[in-house]
Amino acid sequence: MSDAIPVRDPREPRFPVIVKHPTFSDVKSNFNGSDYSRWLGISAFSFPAGYVFGLKLHRHVAVPSMVVTGVLGSLGGFLWAFQNSSFRLQGYKANPMEVKQYITNKEELARPGMWFTGIIGALGGAMLAYQNSSLRLQGFGRNDKETEKAYQKQQGVFLASKKFAGKKKGPRFYKEVGLGFKTPKSAIEGQYVDKKCPFTGNISIRGRILKGVVLSTKMKRTIIVRRDYLHFVKKYKRFEKRHKNVAAHLSPAFRVKEGDVVTIGQCRPLAKTVRFNVLEVEPASETKPINVRKQFRQF
Repeated sequence: MSDAIPVRDPREPRFPVIVKHPTFSDVKSNFNGSDYSRWLGISAFSFPAGYVFGLKLHRHVAVPSMVVTGVLGSLGGFLWAFQNSSFRLQGYKANPMEVKQYITNKEELARPGMWFTGIIGALGGAMLAYQNSSLRLQGFGRNDKETEKAYQKQQGVFLASKKFAGKKKGPRFYKEVGLGFKTPKSAIEGQYVDKKCPFTGNISIRGRILKGVVLSTKMKRTIIVRRDYLHFVKKYKRFEKRHKNVAAHLSPAFRVKEGDVVTIGQCRPLAKTVRFNVLEVEPASETKPINVRKQFRQF
């Protein structure tokens, strides 16, 4: 009988073993150009991919999505490079350079990763600064209250109270408008000042409660709401489509776009044509945009 062919244990390394149990510093110092290219390539792809993905969801989450996806992609690229470097040291992957450096010459590999780490840190810092500036302009952040020339403060709120000394959040007035409408979290925790806001101002909701579709958001803190209805023509015994546009005040507590469905409540006259205030917002679908002027919707 012929001798049996020995079967190699797949768990045994196929190449020379440099370090059987390498430490983190051993693996990190063993990074080569291929490992750094993997790390850099995945990181460079993750930031724009996260920005595009966030932009498809909403423009307000584009920058945070870019930061989070970029950091996760950079971490994933580092782990991939770390695994390849560790496998070469343990002999599970081809390691001619490691054999030459560690066994023949007994020299450590160069560590050309400091510049890459510095670039990633600078890029992340710049993006965070851009994000903070963007959030302040959109009504969030620490300095969102003082956006006008005059000092902004709520009526009847004493800002120099010792009760809030040394605290980040100062005194804030908010209320419930009633009728089953909840006060939004942004009105309670936000820092904006709007005397015409139904939740933080001196506005009381009474009278009619209407629903409509946002037609225009071009004005500052005022939107145009379109309300479709059917008018009965007695002569022909038929209904005809009609609509009316209503101007309503929009509190900074809400973020709306064209196509969103809003609930508005009647209040005292706020301007020449403004008699309503936004109380609730139902966001429109991002995947199926509608033409507000063409589509007939009754509420």
